[in-house]
This record gives sequence, structure tokens and C-alpha cells, in this order.
Amino acid sequence: MDLNSVSTRHRGKDDLVDQIAYIMMKLWAFRKWSDSRWLGLGSSCRTVVMALFLGIDDLVEHILKAGESKFYIGGFKDNLSAPVKRLAMIAAFSSRVPDAALEILMNDDRVPLVLTSIDDEIALELRYLGGLSSRMWEELASITTSSWQVLQSDCLSAALTAAGYVQNKLRHAR
Repeated sequence: MDLNSVSTRHRGKDDLVDQIAYIMMKLWAFRKWSDSRWLGLGSSCRTVVMALFLGIDDLVEHILKAGESKFYIGGFKDNLSAPVKRLAMIAAFSSRVPDAALEILMNDDRVPLVLTSIDDEIALELRYLGGLSSRMWEELASITTSSWQVLQSDCLSAALTAAGYVQNKLRHAR
């Protein structure tokens, strides 16, 4: 195992491989598509992005080179193309805006009463996304074939579009 990516304070631990495997399995806990799928889309895409960021591509490639069955991972290998990765990245970040609004409405559907909370959450999510550093965008872009500037622009554009859509749908409540 290559330990260059592991913090020096953890390299000597006897159960290091088990700890890394446990963390990766928790982060790769893909959600089942469900009736509340509109709140699950962003979460599912964030899980895919995290899995890609942590090297699931390399793991799948290793498994296939070892001659293991493609039964469970064949779809992953065959369908997770560069455009799909880019789409997952954009959805993972831009969906935070409508997810925040939907979560509030799932807890209390009295729109006029929660309108201020929705506005605050939308603004918070846009500030979060707009505040990500160029270094973070560079790391995220390494998963896709886009430059970090294009990825950042696409994610911010999609998030602003989502915010506009949510705000437009709430205009009657105002």
C-alpha cells in the first residue's frame, strides 16, 4: 500500500488498512433511489464524486485487470464516462441550493411561514459554493476533463439557475 497520501501520524498504526477501508466504505455508501429521490439526487451525486475523488476508478481498473467478474462493476466501468463524471460534479454542488429549500419544506410545508428560512438557506449555500478556493476547484477538476475555471463556472451557473428557479416558484408566496 502506498502511504504517501496518509498523514505521518497515522502511518505506524497496525490497523491502518482496516481504518482506511472502513472510511472509504462509509464514504462510498451509495444511496438507493427512493420516493424522496429529489432530496437524494444531490446526495447520490456527492457520493459518486467522493468515490471518484478517493480513487474508485483505479480500484475498478485494478479489479478488472485481476480478471475478476464484471457482474457488479461492469456498469460502473462502461457508463461512468467523462461527461457523466462532469454532470455528477455539477449536480453534486448545484443541488445543494434546491436540497436546502426542499429539506425545509419537508419539515414544514407552510411556505409563507418558512419563506425567510428558505431565502436564508439559499443565500448560505450560494455563499458556500462561491467561497470554495481555487485549490479546491483544482482538486475537484482533476476528476473531470474540465479545467477548474470551467468546472467552477458550470457549478456556480447551475447553482444560481437552481436558486432562480426556486425563487421563481415561491414568487406567489411573496
